[in-house]
Amino acid sequence: MASLFASLSFPTTVAPCIFQVLWLKLCVNCCINAITAIHDAPNKHALDLLASSEGAPPGLRESLVSELVAVGNLDLASLGSAFRLSPPLVLEAAGRVAELTAGNVNSTLQDVRSGRVTEIRALNGYVVRRGGELGVDTPANAWLVEKVEALRPSS
Repeated sequence: MASLFASLSFPTTVAPCIFQVLWLKLCVNCCINAITAIHDAPNKHALDLLASSEGAPPGLRESLVSELVAVGNLDLASLGSAFRLSPPLVLEAAGRVAELTAGNVNSTLQDVRSGRVTEIRALNGYVVRRGGELGVDTPANAWLVEKVEALRPSS
């Protein structure tokens, strides 16, 4: 399959375990989307905002990443994957995506600006739910969900 896509000039990567790719993508989106939506900022500001967001819980960036790694690793282990997330891996991936998409307005921020329901419950909200199932407290993710949900106009 990969060679077929490559022959059609589609960039292709073969991953030994799709769950590791999905979890790392989820971690990146959780690090970028909510905080930029809260601050109405493009992606390039995500990691700085997580580190020094006014009104945020102290140590938001470190807490968020720790929660993502803890929940992700327990979930990956339950799926039989030997792959493990780490805080440096998550921060490096989020930083790379934020840099490559520096001027982008991500989908969560687009939804907030348009008054639409966001996917925050499928991103940080999923981490909160899965963390609850696995016995991991996730206050940083819950805080981000609450703040993004509060941006939605009342109906």
